[in-house]
Amino acid sequence: MAIPTQVQPQTIPAAELVSMLERVGASAAQLARAIDTEAHRVTAWTRRGVPSEHAGTVRAAMSDAARLEAVRRTPGVKPGPLAMDPNTFARLVEKSGMSKAQLGSMFDVHPDTISRWIDDGVPSTGGEISEAMRERFAWMEAPQRMSGPDFVRAMDDAGLSVNTLCKRLDVTRFTVTNWRSKGVPAKWVRLVEAHLRGDADAPTIPKRTGGRVGVPPADAVKSEPILGAEFAKMLADAGLNQTQAGPILGVTQTTVSQWTRTHVPGHRSVAVRDALAPLT
Repeated sequence: MAIPTQVQPQTIPAAELVSMLERVGASAAQLARAIDTEAHRVTAWTRRGVPSEHAGTVRAAMSDAARLEAVRRTPGVKPGPLAMDPNTFARLVEKSGMSKAQLGSMFDVHPDTISRWIDDGVPSTGGEISEAMRERFAWMEAPQRMSGPDFVRAMDDAGLSVNTLCKRLDVTRFTVTNWRSKGVPAKWVRLVEAHLRGDADAPTIPKRTGGRVGVPPADAVKSEPILGAEFAKMLADAGLNQTQAGPILGVTQTTVSQWTRTHVPGHRSVAVRDALAPLT
């Protein structure tokens, strides 16, 4: 006798959920109470759709008129205070240069939770995480650029060699050498100062892709190409000529020259921006 296969409920598209709510005259908050979940989760579903693991529960609740009517007669519960508003949290996420998966791993929460906090803010239960994020990324609020001579003196006072600081920051030797000559960009000053103080918890320069530009990883995300004129300006802002840029980008000088005349291919554009970002 064959064992029947259990069919996993399909997801509910966002447009269909909105239509269902309108048809029965229920709000996202009322549906949330009907299925015993958070209102912000249902609100997110109205934008991104209902995951398959919740689709069956939602459909059952939406077809139970008595259940929805009972919820409508029950006064709603006002949401608690936020530990961090969504705009502030989204700004910190953007400044971190990290993916939602990376941030989730860092703070021991699911990436979907990071997405929800970007949309709705960090609830009071996540207060410790929001404070940790403020502290961890405070170095990104640098007031001004650190001059080359000041950077050299700071390294000397800390007793750090170029190679040692390169390892701590996870940047190339050329980057630190360039900073010693032209100064540290304002957005990296606080981070560099933290490493000069010997802060073991200070993060490295954020990288979205890592690796050399010339050898993109197999799962590299294809982005928009960088037009030649924009690429040439990026090199100028970084203080690089085509010969200097080649080793940093992991390609030949001929390739760099070709990119300035045409464009940087889409599968390499993100890595190019990451490699040049510490220099601008």
